[in-house]
Amino acid sequence: MSNKKLLSENRIASLFERAAEGNRPVDIVTSGGRARWLRTIDFTRPTKFTPDQESRLRRAHETFARLASTKLAAEHRIPMDIQIVDVVQLTWADAHALSDRSAMTVTLETEFGTKLLLTMDVPVLLGCIERLLGSPTETQPIDRPLSEIDLLLVRRIFDVFVESLSTTWEQLAGITIKRLTLDVHSEATQAIGASEPTLALQMEARMQSTTAQIVLLLPYISVQPVAAAYSKRTDADREEDPESAAAVRDRLGGVDITLRAEIGEAHMPVRKVLSLKPGDVVGLGIPVDALMDLCADGVTLHRVRPGRHGRSRAIQIIGPAEIEQ
Repeated sequence: MSNKKLLSENRIASLFERAAEGNRPVDIVTSGGRARWLRTIDFTRPTKFTPDQESRLRRAHETFARLASTKLAAEHRIPMDIQIVDVVQLTWADAHALSDRSAMTVTLETEFGTKLLLTMDVPVLLGCIERLLGSPTETQPIDRPLSEIDLLLVRRIFDVFVESLSTTWEQLAGITIKRLTLDVHSEATQAIGASEPTLALQMEARMQSTTAQIVLLLPYISVQPVAAAYSKRTDADREEDPESAAAVRDRLGGVDITLRAEIGEAHMPVRKVLSLKPGDVVGLGIPVDALMDLCADGVTLHRVRPGRHGRSRAIQIIGPAEIEQ
């Protein structure tokens, strides 16, 4: 290699300093040859989940949020509005850091033995505890450490979320989810590798004036066994369901359609149409013994021959209509 293409130690040090400062990528070849660039790669933003998978999982868990809200209101008289505010793909370590260290975290297990994580901030849990103990809806919960009795009540709240989540995944992929452990987030067991791609669904829970965060972490390794359930399917993957086809045919079978036997047609100016009198003959431009077309809503179905059935006019189907190329 020619010495003219080698970089000096000072030049190399300068390039690394500019890269460390986050400056725009710089050309590392100053003369001749093909220009190459230094690029910053963010390894904390994996792309294991496709955009389509992210979208489908978000829609599925919007159903989970509505189901959990309904169950809390119906079973425990806890009015809570839950909405997904963001879906982001991170490594497990960075996704785990999204939640407050004092939040409560429940470790979930699928029937495959893989782990998920659901985290809820303490203020909204305190509000739920107050409602379970009969406190008026307008009462603002007092910030305090959770006692052993509080933790028992918190498990009941998390059980509602776990049951709703299990129902959602059972409808989505045919799997069930159960609760394993309940811990403070900072003490939760690290059951997944720190660099594992993880989809974090950040939700906002509102109770009167209390607003808190709920985070659901879906590691790729945990949901990969059922990836086909939340991935876009191609036409080749779709199998025809005979029962569904029969049901659709049965429902459509009762719809009335007007059939029309068409001999032929003629085109003439309006003045000739207005001048027609009884007894005039209009030529259709087809032989007398030609077959007729049987049409339904302008679509030609069969070739037919005219005739009689008792005192009524009728047609006899000869064969399918010829498709014009």
